[in-house]
Amino acid sequence: IRKTITDVGAQILIAEYEFWIALAQTALRTTGIPDGFDGIESDFEQWADRCPQPFQHKHASLLAERARLEGRELDAMRAYELAINEARENGFTHIEGLAAELAARFYTARDFGSIAATYFRTARNAYGRWGATSKVLQLDKRFPRFNTGEQSPSTPPVSIRASSEMDLFTAVKVEGHALDRQRIG
Repeated sequence: IRKTITDVGAQILIAEYEFWIALAQTALRTTGIPDGFDGIESDFEQWADRCPQPFQHKHASLLAERARLEGRELDAMRAYELAINEARENGFTHIEGLAAELAARFYTARDFGSIAATYFRTARNAYGRWGATSKVLQLDKRFPRFNTGEQSPSTPPVSIRASSEMDLFTAVKVEGHALDRQRIG
């Protein structure tokens, strides 16, 4: 995709595409770095150095996932926290939710239930503020032991919530198809 898109505006789409692809690839693994991940992470490092506001939280998310896959747990913890805080401070509520969800999964996999529950609530609240009611419902279903039954900010009552669910893989698939159509058209 990068070779076919030279428009400056499209460069932003490339960054988004690469971010979501890298996260989808890491989500499928418990160890080992996916092919192409190093280049994507390097791009985000450079972009974050030059323009931190729109890229630092994404770079931190990628660093956290790399550290998780390499077994560097303390580095992963710090990077998840940085990603959450940077996303929150810069108004990227959906990435705040995503980074908190990734952290919740990280701590759940290590049997740190009370820490995972804290990150679960952070993710749930961020997604609720963003208006992603289906995602809130999906989290409630996927992590029932952490669900306290409380309403997230901006989460409508159950009776008017959307019934469809969207996860990371669906979002990546949809975005990938859209970019393919743009490239062809």
